[in-house]
Amino acid sequence: MAEQHDEALLLRRIPYSESSLICHFFTKKHGKISLMARGARRLKSPFRSALSPLYDLHIHWQEGRTGMGQLRSIQRDQCLLNEADALLGLELLANIQHLFQESDEHAFQMVHEALFCISERGGKEGLCMGVWLCLKYTGCLGELFHCWHCGQETMGNMLWKADQLACLKCATTGLPVSIGLRKSMHAIFQHTHVHLNQADLKTWQAIIGLLLQEHRIKVSESFL
Repeated sequence: MAEQHDEALLLRRIPYSESSLICHFFTKKHGKISLMARGARRLKSPFRSALSPLYDLHIHWQEGRTGMGQLRSIQRDQCLLNEADALLGLELLANIQHLFQESDEHAFQMVHEALFCISERGGKEGLCMGVWLCLKYTGCLGELFHCWHCGQETMGNMLWKADQLACLKCATTGLPVSIGLRKSMHAIFQHTHVHLNQADLKTWQAIIGLLLQEHRIKVSESFL
């Protein structure tokens, strides 16, 4: 069985038996992988302190003959977020981890970029930016200034219904999305000085929540 190594980001840990963990990682070269960390729940296990989310990790593992590989060693490097933003980072991971395919080698970089949004902006605004970035990358979003039903350019008010942004000709009910909000959502990724007011931020959070629910992804409290 071949041994592999890669840079990684821990997504979640699932208890297995009395002493082990099943760990899910995004890796730089191998995409999304799952590994068994045997004995990781024991007090003296070298894995206990190193298996932390929101850190850059370097992992070694042995591939399984037919199933899951086994984690052999792990090195923890720098933390990607400060302590004040750690909970937001965990919320981001919970909301986006199922968006990416197992073989997607770009997921690792995308998640780092999403976490950088939180590091740079902080607060719910940074969280919305990070999740939106991942939703856009995975093809869940269309253009903000065109109806996703008819394709017509729309510079007036629109409606968000389920997972679609629609003009008023294509939808009669839904969550109102103003042109001002759409311009701000577009500009916020281009300029660090752009910020959303509380009403627009609340609408953006609601849109993300509806979109994640439509794709049957567990939604954190931030988007409910």
